[in-house]
Amino acid sequence: MPPASKKRPAPAASIKKPAKKAKNERSPAASSQRSTRSPGAGSPPKKVMTVTLGDKVMTPWHNYESPKETVQDGAFDGTLYFCEYCFKYTSDIEKICAHNRFCCAEIPGTVVYRSGDQEIYEVDGGEDTLFCQNLCLFARFFLDTKSVVYETAGFRFYLSTSLNPHTHRRRVTGFFSKEKKSWDDYNLACILVLPPYHRQGLGKTLVAFSYELSRREKKMGSPERPLSDLGLRGYQSYWASTILSYLSRLPIGTAITANDISEATYIVADDVREALAYMDVVVQQGNRKVICLDRWKRVVDPAYELDPQGILIPLD
Repeated sequence: MPPASKKRPAPAASIKKPAKKAKNERSPAASSQRSTRSPGAGSPPKKVMTVTLGDKVMTPWHNYESPKETVQDGAFDGTLYFCEYCFKYTSDIEKICAHNRFCCAEIPGTVVYRSGDQEIYEVDGGEDTLFCQNLCLFARFFLDTKSVVYETAGFRFYLSTSLNPHTHRRRVTGFFSKEKKSWDDYNLACILVLPPYHRQGLGKTLVAFSYELSRREKKMGSPERPLSDLGLRGYQSYWASTILSYLSRLPIGTAITANDISEATYIVADDVREALAYMDVVVQQGNRKVICLDRWKRVVDPAYELDPQGILIPLD
């Protein structure tokens, strides 16, 4: 996702708490804590040290300052609380508890894929702006490149969701964003599986769905660069599995080019060449190059294969 614009509109809304009445005495414990603060620690911390999402507590992978509105009252202690349904946020635990009791937000947008418990929603960043801004703010703490918070209107967001077994409400487990108009035909700007939901194959499903969108748009797709090390490994795995699945169905001895593979898989030809080099399956035999799949010791990963009956968007 491209870097945030320097000119920032009004910030994404945080959870607000009604002003208290006149009585505002501090407890002796709070007064004692203030009196023991070291002379050099006159201002509250601004870096977010802990992020909570519902009942899940996480340590950010990247350091960012807390949004300005959460530290204005001087009560910020390094923790930012997010609602797991609407992603509104606050630094006050009392506010988030009050919000959670009354929040009845549902996932915005339209369901475009359904398989078992998992549903993928398509959300327009220009229509559900506040939700997308808050989601992007949360994502910043776990993405090292391509983060945008306020300028969401030019993107669509594809949200992986599952049911919370306790509340029976849908919650976001991961997402990727995609520019509405990409001059380079990128099919994905940034992708994040929320930390509590790692190792469930969600990233594989999201990557596969981004290429399904390319197929339905009849355009070759590729992720926006630069890719993180983790992102590159994920894409190499997808490319290798998809190319292996396609080549395995061809008769032995079939003459084929990178462009042929690209047209069949909707992976751009340059990425096909990169994947074949990663797989180390191209060998020189005389004056020609041959793909020897026996050199690739892995099998097709079924996690990259979408349920065709679950795709709820028509071909263009």
